Parts: sequence; structure tokens; C-alpha cells
Amino acid sequence: METNKNEKKKKKNNKKKSKKSLRRWLWPIEKLLVFIVILGVIFTFEFSAHLTEGGAMYPYLQDSTLVLYYRHGKVVRNLVVSYKAGGKMRAGRIIGIPGDKVSVEAGKCYINGVEQESFYRIKGTVKEHTIGANQYFILNDYRTDAQDSRTFGDINASDIEGTYFCSFHTGVI
Repeated sequence: METNKNEKKKKKNNKKKSKKSLRRWLWPIEKLLVFIVILGVIFTFEFSAHLTEGGAMYPYLQDSTLVLYYRHGKVVRNLVVSYKAGGKMRAGRIIGIPGDKVSVEAGKCYINGVEQESFYRIKGTVKEHTIGANQYFILNDYRTDAQDSRTFGDINASDIEGTYFCSFHTGVI
């Protein structure tokens, strides 16, 4: 009778030990899952990411660079932003802000009548115009690539996804 009681106690203790052992293994996994969920929520509402295609932002961003953007950053002149134009997400630099007079002629960009520095000759022509409220004039750093405001016109603030946060060169994908 006593051996039965001892055996039952041993079985109970073994079950308790196995439950404690299981909890010991599950605890870090639970913490990791909570961390991943919190990180996912933060990333979804605060950041966005996209992979650059081509050399439009060369040398600042190269082809196949993963770029993270902060969704709530203040948009100011010379800042790199992610924006939607021509049915694609693109990266570009804010050159003109609302109220600026912008023109591109003879390979040069003018903001409020002042010539802007550029490492590259700028292709295309944009007649002088004043940028409207909640719009921005965006150029690529590699100015010979005209897939920016020279093609799409001024970009609405609602089409700007976010401001540059950081980037990771991924190599060719």
C-alpha cells in the first residue's frame, strides 16, 4: 500500500517537473513571439520599406538597396523620400517645397531663380511654375534619369510614403 502511495507521489512529482521543464522552454519562445508582434505593429504603423530598382538615386542609394522610411517624418528640402508615381513606389530627393518657383532648363535646375548644384547635367525641361500647397518637386540624385517630377509633375504630399530612415545594400536579387 505504501509503495503505491510512493509511486503515485513520484508520478505527480514527475508530472510537475515535466510541466516546469516545459514552461522553462516555452517562456523564452512566448517572450520572443510577443516581441515580434510588437515589432510588427510598430513597423506597420511607423515605418515602410521598399527595394530600389535601377540607379535613379545613385550614388546615395544603389540598385537593390532595401530602404526603410519613417512614415511620420517632416518633409523638408533635400530630404530623401519614398513616393508613389507612375504606379510604382520610387525614391527621390525633395528639391522644391510648396510656394517655391521651380524650373529646369539648359541642363540646370532653378529654385526661386537660384541655380541648384548638381553633379550631373539635368535632362529635360520644366517651365517655371510655383509649387502648389501640399505638393513637392522631387528629383532623382542621378539627374539623367528623368523618372521624377520632370515626368510626373509636382508630387502630392499624400503620395509621399515617408522620409528616409536607413538603408541596407542587399546586393543583386
